[in-house]
Amino acid sequence: MKKKLLAVLIALISVITLAFALPACNVSSGGRGSANNGANPGVNNDDDKENIIDKLSDITKTVETDSYYRSLGERCMKNNRILDPDMKPIPFKFLRNHGHNVDAYLDGTLDVFASSYIYDNDKNHIYVSVKAENVSTSQYGNYYTNYVLKYPLADQEYSDYVTLSKNGAIQAFYFIQELDNQKTPEMLSKANVAKKTYDKMIEKYPNTLLNPEKYNSLEVDILALNDNKISMNIRNGSKSNYLKTKIGSLDFRQTEYTKLYKYDNDVYYLVDPVEVFALDFDNYPYSLQDITSFSYGEKFTGTNPYPYSLFDNVKNK
Repeated sequence: MKKKLLAVLIALISVITLAFALPACNVSSGGRGSANNGANPGVNNDDDKENIIDKLSDITKTVETDSYYRSLGERCMKNNRILDPDMKPIPFKFLRNHGHNVDAYLDGTLDVFASSYIYDNDKNHIYVSVKAENVSTSQYGNYYTNYVLKYPLADQEYSDYVTLSKNGAIQAFYFIQELDNQKTPEMLSKANVAKKTYDKMIEKYPNTLLNPEKYNSLEVDILALNDNKISMNIRNGSKSNYLKTKIGSLDFRQTEYTKLYKYDNDVYYLVDPVEVFALDFDNYPYSLQDITSFSYGEKFTGTNPYPYSLFDNVKNK
């Protein structure tokens, strides 16, 4: 049954959407209608397409057929496949509802980025980690609000999202936007950290944490900060849209040598977040859990906090 569903989804993606797929994938790139040139003989007419669409989740139907999402795909192709900010897998509705300047994210004035993951033992929830930039006039500079959001997933939604991601389809990014439009997440954590601190974490941690050959690039989810400790989730990062990896918990503890400053009421700036003696490694190996991680496959216009020079040194595909 799973193989049949996978074939159905791939057929749909090939016929209707792979003209907009990311260039790193082996998919059609000839424009909106080019995928119909005999590549999928199993789908022969409009009735077949309608039957396939009926099997999909409401979220997938929307990103496949809605004029807004299709216009994003067409613009992506016309723009030499450079992905604009409004194409990111960002829960824009959530951010707007929580007072963030979404217009500034969309015009590139401020940065926002996100990635998602699913625990292998729980395929009915997806976790979306968001870093949303905020303006500060402090000497420590702008900061990210890091949310970790938990959305429910139906079985069909899970299957659709994994298939889109595995195929490198840009609709996987839109899936997160539409998931946020249709569902209300549980906010698991919210933490404010200086951009300078976060940037140093993702630059330096790969060479500091545990096994540099395996964890050559990392994604850091800031869960909580206080005057004594920073709690984080650490997971393997990749340029891939789909990656089997692990996630674990790590704490950075205040010592007499560390300098942690609080500004703008609840934002934290850590001068040096890479002091190994301040990182609590003891419990990290025991906290590791298997996940499937979904990340960006290509560059976006404007800034991007993911340091691509660090990615895929071990060819994680």
